[in-house]
Amino acid sequence: MNSMFIDILKKLTAEQGKEALLNPAKCKALLADYTKGEYKKESRLLLQAIDAGVQKEIIATAELELCKRQQIRVLQEEHFLSAEAAADIVETLALVLKEEQAPQGAPPRGPFCSNCGKELQKEWASCPYCSTPVVKIQQSPPKVEAPQTPLQNPTPVFAAQTAIPANFVRVEGGTFQMGTPSGGKNNERPVHTVTVKSFYIGRYEVTQKEWYEVMWNNPSEFKGENLPVEKVSWFDAIEYCNRRSIREGLTPAYSGSGDNITCDWNANGYRLPTEAEWEYAAKGGNGSPGNYTYSGSNTIGDVAWYGDNSGGRTHPVGTKAANSLGIHDMSGNVYEWCWDRYGGYSSGSQNDPRGASSGADRVVRGGDWYSIAGYVRSAGRYYNTPSSRYIGLGFRLVRPSLV
Repeated sequence: MNSMFIDILKKLTAEQGKEALLNPAKCKALLADYTKGEYKKESRLLLQAIDAGVQKEIIATAELELCKRQQIRVLQEEHFLSAEAAADIVETLALVLKEEQAPQGAPPRGPFCSNCGKELQKEWASCPYCSTPVVKIQQSPPKVEAPQTPLQNPTPVFAAQTAIPANFVRVEGGTFQMGTPSGGKNNERPVHTVTVKSFYIGRYEVTQKEWYEVMWNNPSEFKGENLPVEKVSWFDAIEYCNRRSIREGLTPAYSGSGDNITCDWNANGYRLPTEAEWEYAAKGGNGSPGNYTYSGSNTIGDVAWYGDNSGGRTHPVGTKAANSLGIHDMSGNVYEWCWDRYGGYSSGSQNDPRGASSGADRVVRGGDWYSIAGYVRSAGRYYNTPSSRYIGLGFRLVRPSLV
C-alpha cells in the first residue's frame, strides 16, 4: 500500500475519528476530499474492505494477528481480491485503527439523563441538552467487579421473584432444522436436527436504561435509554446477568472466573441464550409460519435495522416488526452474544446443545446496524473473542421455563 495513502488515512482518522471508517458513504466522500481524487485504486480497495466489515472486526478483536489472517481470507474468498491486495488493505486498516481494548470493570460514569441518555455532571439539576430534571440518586453506586475475578453471589436486595418480568416471551420447546442447506456460509452446515426445551427470552435487546439500572454506567457509543446497550464484552454480559439476578432475588446462573466461567442450567436467574435457543427463537420456534431468511420475514427492511437503512447508527428497540413469537430485532440493530464457544456443527441430532467444549471465541448472532443483508440472516453464524467490545455488539436475556 502506498505510504502516502497510509499517511492520508491516518490524518483522516485523526481529524474525523475512527467512526468515519464505519460509514461507507461518508468515508467515500472524505477520501475524495483528503486524496484530491488521487490514489483511486487504494481508495477502491479500502471501500471494498469497509463494505465487507473488515474495519469493525479489527476494532473489535483482541487477537489482532488471527483477525488479520481471517479478514484477508474473507476478502479473497468472498470479495475476490488478490492475496496481495487483501493483505495490503488489511494491514493498512490494522495499522490505522487498532488500539488497546478499554479496561474491563472501569469505574462508573454518569449520571446519565433518563430522557436523552447523555452523560451529566453530578451537580447539574437538569439536563443541559434536553432540560429533563436530573433525578438525584442518594445511595452510592455498586462497585462493578472486573469479569476476570470470581463471580460473587451476595445477599439479594429484593424479594424473590416468582413471575416472569415484563418484555419476555415464552418459547415452547420443540425440534427444528438448525443451519442453512445452501446459500449461506460453510460454518452454517451441515443442517442438523436440534431439540430444545421451553424457555423465556427477552422481547427486546437489553437497553441502555436496563443496563444502567444494574451496572451504573453506560458504555454505549450511541446514547439513548431505549437504544440497545453496545460496546459490551461477553464478560460484561455475564456480569450483568448475575447482577440483575441478584437484584431481583434470583439464583445467579454463572460462577467461576476468566476462561473457567460455568453455567448452572437449573438456576432460575438470567443468562445468555445458547446458540441453538437463539436460532430457534429467531426462526419462530415450534410451528413457525414460514422458513424466513430473516427473523420474521423475507423482506429485510420490515424486520431489521442494517447497513442500507440504519443511517449509520442503532435505533430504539422494537421499532421494526416482530417475528411470529413477538420478538424484535433478532435481525440487525446490534449483534447478540450467545453462551456458546464457537465450533463446527455436527451432522447428528442433538438435544439442547451448548457449544464446543473448547476454544477461545464466543458465538455472536443476528448482525448489526452496519451489516450487509447476508449478515443479518437467522442462520448466520459469527464469533468474537469474549473480551471484544465494539459499537455493534450487545445481547438479550434468557430465563428458564418455570413449568
